[in-house]
Amino acid sequence: MKRAILAIFLCVTAIESLKADIITLPLPELIGPVGRHPNWDIVSFDLGVTFSAIESVKIQFSGSISPGVGCGDGVERPVFPYFDVPGIIEVFMDHPATGSCITVIGPYDGSFSIEQLLECTYSANWNILLDGQEELISHITSNLIVIGGVILEYPTATLTEAILIVEGTVFIEPCDYIVGGDQNDDCKVGLRDFAELVFDWQISYDMTDLAEMAANWLIDCNVTPGDPVCVSK
Repeated sequence: MKRAILAIFLCVTAIESLKADIITLPLPELIGPVGRHPNWDIVSFDLGVTFSAIESVKIQFSGSISPGVGCGDGVERPVFPYFDVPGIIEVFMDHPATGSCITVIGPYDGSFSIEQLLECTYSANWNILLDGQEELISHITSNLIVIGGVILEYPTATLTEAILIVEGTVFIEPCDYIVGGDQNDDCKVGLRDFAELVFDWQISYDMTDLAEMAANWLIDCNVTPGDPVCVSK
């Protein structure tokens, strides 16, 4: 019984994940040494789609961070010993009128590989990304305030992987055809329609819908508009 419940749960979870669109975009322009103010690394990107809603935005970064070196001025802090100045990488999409959507990587001393959410501050939100176009900015900095001392060498960082991951609902142009089993009006019948149907069953259970979907499985009226099941609206 427990196994059956677990199987149903996993099935529903997998189907639910199909309802979200996940767009993954490599950012090769960011690979290499990470810039420092005022030479920040700025990359403009186009996801190639528009969204009706965005659930989350993540960055997947791999690379390394090395701390800098600081020392005192001989007055407020002894000249020796030297001390490490930890480095962090800030990654953000800036929207000056409403705040920023940002994440902070580190501090690390050596290699790292992470996947982190960007979180919006103040009144910023992901409406800035609904058209799929924006700028991603990254730079190396330090969260250490050096009082009575100087930084002799600034922290450094290098990226070996940079990927943007956006999860949301991609806007779909209305379909010009009616095809049985097409639940989301994208002109084709597939797993996303099955996911829609499963959740619709919570409201209305109709085996006719399932039979219709099975009969037209994987038919795409955008590709084969002459198929007899593709009826013009």
